[in-house]
Amino acid sequence: LSQRAARRLRAALEAMKVEREQLDKKIAAMETQLTQMGAVATTRNKGKRPTSEAIRRAKDHLSAHYAEKVLLDDLGAVSGLSRFHLARCFKAEVGLPPHRFQLALRVERARQLIKKGRAPVEIAAEVGFTDQSHLTRLFKQYFGITPGSYALDLKQRRPRPDSAGRRYR
Repeated sequence: LSQRAARRLRAALEAMKVEREQLDKKIAAMETQLTQMGAVATTRNKGKRPTSEAIRRAKDHLSAHYAEKVLLDDLGAVSGLSRFHLARCFKAEVGLPPHRFQLALRVERARQLIKKGRAPVEIAAEVGFTDQSHLTRLFKQYFGITPGSYALDLKQRRPRPDSAGRRYR
């Protein structure tokens, strides 16, 4: 490089350094203002997914109240998210909307009670279904067999495959 080119390059780099410092100061001032307004996540939230914690709270609430009618507004209040944001995040993280998740909990609880020897007609209302036909329809959808047939198979100790091809007992 010639001395003239070197001086020009040095001058350009110095100018860029000054511009960079001014730009950094402006960015820092803007971040401060945004943080004060609550629009920027604080350092304690960096790396965490606040929605995961909210979804965990919603799942815990649904698990504790699986037999009750749980409204999306109630779940939103428990999780700290709006009902619309909760519904989107819940489905993205869990794979099911909140109501379907609750129905799956009910069906699984019904299966456990049938395994203990309880009659499907007794447990339908206990686990939150409006009637036995509602339980039967969803039980068959989840397990590929009606609750009555499931109970009969358990009594006869004749294992049949569930919807995933596994044998149940």
